[in-house]
Amino acid sequence: MNEKKEGKMLKKWLVFGVLLVGIGAVVAAEEKPYAGTKIVVLSASDGAPAERIISPWIPVFEERTGIKVEFVELGLDALHTKLVTLFATRSPEVDVVWTYAAWTAEFAAAGYLEDITDWIDDETKSDLTGAMVAVTYRGRLYGLPKFGSMRFFYWNKLIFEQAGLDPNTPPSTWDEFVRIAQLTTKDTDGDGVIDQYGFLPTGLAEGENAVMDFQLLYLLCGGGKLFDENDQPLFDNEIGVEALKKYVALYDAGVIDPAAWTIRSGSDRRARWMLGNVAMVFEWPALWKLANDPARSKVAGHVGIGLLPAIKTTASLDGSEGYAISVFSRNKAAAFEFLKFVASPEVQRDIALRVGWLPVRQSVYSDPAIRTHPTLSEMFRVAEEFFAGGYPIDRFAAPYAQEVINEALWPAIVKAVKHEMTPEEALKWAADKARDIVQKYR
Repeated sequence: MNEKKEGKMLKKWLVFGVLLVGIGAVVAAEEKPYAGTKIVVLSASDGAPAERIISPWIPVFEERTGIKVEFVELGLDALHTKLVTLFATRSPEVDVVWTYAAWTAEFAAAGYLEDITDWIDDETKSDLTGAMVAVTYRGRLYGLPKFGSMRFFYWNKLIFEQAGLDPNTPPSTWDEFVRIAQLTTKDTDGDGVIDQYGFLPTGLAEGENAVMDFQLLYLLCGGGKLFDENDQPLFDNEIGVEALKKYVALYDAGVIDPAAWTIRSGSDRRARWMLGNVAMVFEWPALWKLANDPARSKVAGHVGIGLLPAIKTTASLDGSEGYAISVFSRNKAAAFEFLKFVASPEVQRDIALRVGWLPVRQSVYSDPAIRTHPTLSEMFRVAEEFFAGGYPIDRFAAPYAQEVINEALWPAIVKAVKHEMTPEEALKWAADKARDIVQKYR
């Protein structure tokens, strides 16, 4: 072959090679269209070291998408303050924000969250569970759920047995619950100091915790929403007074672990109960798997799970969490990829099996690994029993919820427990305060 022909052939191969490289680059770009983008996720705690939820999956997300994630965690109070400041200044600093029902209502009503209702395909929507309440406001979707959650009743079978109770029979009524709480509160070592308690509530150290306790009792007493459709408070009615009286009575009876005054986080509360010094607790799903792990729990193998003891009915609180996109984000498409990844069946299956939260995908519930899991299957059975029974489940959510919680209901509950006000006086005071707060949002 002469030099002229060799030159032409070389040119052809070079052109072909360039085309291949170009095609490869196009394919890579299509596979990772947001490669090189950085998103900032501002989140509540992702769990204690042994309970990390999303964090272990972030490197996988980064590898698959080419999107870099800066994952920032804050305590709830600090997180809410930070978000209020960022939103008020229309800052694009954060792309994805942690949320739950109350914050979704607050921030969506103010126009701070991106409405992604039309971004989600019908197949995905049909597969999502009731955990969507965490990211829904007035029928529109402002995010995707991180996990599903509800309050269960847990009891320490060893303490029940030591008290002469059937370890496999939990209290089905509130009166039975109170009797068992009194029976299991005692000085176990004879030093004159009580060292075992009947009950660990969500507690009074933080506003959201105190109001969860009150709202749960309100539901158990047969109550419904804390506010009516015109944003007028209902919680100071007869049902609310009954609920608060029963809550105060538990503190008066001395059956509540004093740690209820200082514990702020769910992780700390779960760790406290797993020490084995408290008979009963109302807790989220994550406790079930943790409490049955002998490496982390002193009550492993001796934990019962069931429905909450009824007053007028059994009931539960929704504790689902999710992630939303800031309307001020400059990386909304990449942020949406993160939301979809978190809610994907693959990640949801892992969260359920590894950490113990409820999946947000209906399809994951039918996974054989979930259905036949030696411990998780019992929790799922109780959840199915609850929803099949149509029992009430709710969570206080409104644009003004956070302010009402911190400035009205929480102080009122504490005043009642400390006997600075009667339950009637405390709730009337809170209702008056709440009306003033609501007026600012009109």
